[in-house]
Amino acid sequence: MSSRTPFNYEELMRSQKYTDLTLSCQGQEFKVHRAIVCTESSVFAAACDDGFKETATIHLDGFDVDTVKQIIMFMYTHTYHDITQAEPEGVAVLGADSPQETASAVGTETKGELQLNVHQTASVVETETKGETGEVVRSKTLKSLLFHVKMNSIANYYDISELRHYASTKVQNILNTSWSSRDFSVVIREVVNSTKDKELHDILSGVMAAHIDELIGLGEDIAPPEVISDFAGNVLRKLTVATKSMKDILVRSIKDLQSQLHGTKQQFQLERSAHESTSVKMKGIENSTLLFSQLLAS
Repeated sequence: MSSRTPFNYEELMRSQKYTDLTLSCQGQEFKVHRAIVCTESSVFAAACDDGFKETATIHLDGFDVDTVKQIIMFMYTHTYHDITQAEPEGVAVLGADSPQETASAVGTETKGELQLNVHQTASVVETETKGETGEVVRSKTLKSLLFHVKMNSIANYYDISELRHYASTKVQNILNTSWSSRDFSVVIREVVNSTKDKELHDILSGVMAAHIDELIGLGEDIAPPEVISDFAGNVLRKLTVATKSMKDILVRSIKDLQSQLHGTKQQFQLERSAHESTSVKMKGIENSTLLFSQLLAS
């Protein structure tokens, strides 16, 4: 990770001084610096190198405005705010120019503007809330997970490697601290359908392996069909059952060995006590014999 000073770059982002590139999303324009965003994204760099000469606008109309704000924030500060949670005090607020019409064609150039559209991949998924505390917490957690997955997907599309890793780490931390099999089934479907990031796929496969017994035990699909086919799911179930049987056998064997060891230890202690008792008796006999010999000699 670079050694930039977040405060200085955040101030530069807020002031919009010396900007030389515009990112447009749904009619709102954000003034940015090529030297910053092109360093973070090879896609933006290629667009600036190949698509423009002096002035340019890159359209990101496949995403929502709030998400684009977080992308820009990360490129300047290497952090972003989870917009599904309460906004913390002092968070940077990106300004935007007044809305204006944008070209709708994908990959077209008009008056120095390059259109880079991609369909927003993250679907809107909310868990059902019944007023119970646990349900509400899981709903918030799921929203947060899906937001970080969306950030990873965007980072993967625009090749913003540090954002991709940052978002993946966020997903991993939440799954490790707030595990929910129901949330996981939604998240894994979203990941498979929205991003090809190997790191995030590896994280989810590891989490799934760690909770495979629970997922199998639910009696439902282990994962959505697009993630694991029926055949693969059946194989996993049978492997899990076989593994559980082997674990049960191993546990019983260990208990038997422990029982045998305990019995052997008790037997050893009994024999040791008997030996010590015999030694005491023998010592007494020796003393008595010695005393008797001395009496005869006198």
